[in-house]
Amino acid sequence: ISTICEDSREHRSFVLKYRKQLSNLLLSNLSSILSNVIEVKKSLKLFLRIGELSIKLMSETKNEKLAKQAATAIGKVTLKNWMRICEACPLSQEGSILQLIYYLIKVTSVFATFHEEAGPEVLSWWCDILQSTRIRLKVKHKALALLLTMEKVASMKEELPLKLKRCLIDFSSQHFPVKSLELKEGTLELNEYQSIFRIFLKVLEERASPVIFYLVLSVACREEEHVCETDIQDSIFKMMNKNSTDVLVKTLNVAWEIFDESSGEFSSNIKLATVSRFLLPALLSASSHLIIVFYKEKLERLLKVVGDILRGGEESKVKTLTSKCGSFLLFGALYSKMDQAQVHSKGSELTTLAADVLRISNLFPQGKGDGKEMSSFLVKSITESRKETFQEGCSEDFKNLFRTFHCSIQNCMISVISCIQNIEKLYNHFIFKDGSIWATIIDTEKEIKFEMEQEQLKTRRRQLVTIRQSAQ
Repeated sequence: ISTICEDSREHRSFVLKYRKQLSNLLLSNLSSILSNVIEVKKSLKLFLRIGELSIKLMSETKNEKLAKQAATAIGKVTLKNWMRICEACPLSQEGSILQLIYYLIKVTSVFATFHEEAGPEVLSWWCDILQSTRIRLKVKHKALALLLTMEKVASMKEELPLKLKRCLIDFSSQHFPVKSLELKEGTLELNEYQSIFRIFLKVLEERASPVIFYLVLSVACREEEHVCETDIQDSIFKMMNKNSTDVLVKTLNVAWEIFDESSGEFSSNIKLATVSRFLLPALLSASSHLIIVFYKEKLERLLKVVGDILRGGEESKVKTLTSKCGSFLLFGALYSKMDQAQVHSKGSELTTLAADVLRISNLFPQGKGDGKEMSSFLVKSITESRKETFQEGCSEDFKNLFRTFHCSIQNCMISVISCIQNIEKLYNHFIFKDGSIWATIIDTEKEIKFEMEQEQLKTRRRQLVTIRQSAQ
């Protein structure tokens, strides 16, 4: 054992040459060997070297019980001596940091409960690396390989998710461009950016972390289409299929809170992008149970927003239109996912709750108590909203918001009627009969050229293939 602990070329050669013969000796006494190296000899380099050699021997030994005991030993000794390890690995030494990162990646791969036993100090060390302005992005990129573990560590204590959130926001502020399209195609900067962003997406798929969902959302919604847009949509689909309802509802509430905030922290464009590019794709791939749980909490607010009247000046109307746009989009998703029994019949959870809200708020006094109040209210509100239009002299952004509004109510009408009706003439009456609606959706003064754009076709084709592969 003393030979194994010696940090010299001769002793290292001896250990490496006879590692198979020494395997049982090393793994059986791993706890005392590592403790001796870090506590007595105070050699981080030797500690990491013996640790990595031990992990390799664990994969080679046929003694599963011994390998499991050794994995536990290496994890516990590492965490017990964490402060000593950090002292020997200051942030000013990138080489030592990289060695420790690679070591932790290997340790967490064999010690499954690392995140349960790691304290806040481990997360703090990792966050300090990402938040440091002196450490290169290349090193931080390597550190992000530990993101899944650190997210699990943060989830163990109530106060740690906020620390992780601040860390990731600081990291993105330092190293991410305002818009991803600023990075030129084929450059090393774009490749590194995409690689880092996909690490976030991979952890989002596995954990449905509210913190990482917020980060991805806040970065992507700065622009109309992010450079990783296809990957984002694919990850949302996988996230919804891998995680439990309770976890997913908490994550989707992050997007809902951004959409529903009233302090003015988020712009109209970000709110609508949050709904259309994050909430809708997630809900459209969710289970019926999750849909019911999510909408039960939000139904009263959504119905009241739909019943709001446009008042005041342009600024006031922008807020109301934004809320109404998002609400109609969400109702459209609800009717697209559910059948008549759940949204247009007496006795279901959603229709019972909706009837009570509409009655108490006096939004739909003509309700008959037949479970059809919500559908009837939406059809009535959409029909009345079709008369709304912008005034001459308003800004172009305001006009575009109005067109988005009319597009959302038309899509919502299509979803509602398709769900609750099967008579052809009713489709014609509610969806197609009023030809004037198209002038409110399309800018009739703008020339539109219909061309074959190959690059867009390739992007769409890639999205379809991704969806099909995920469905399988």
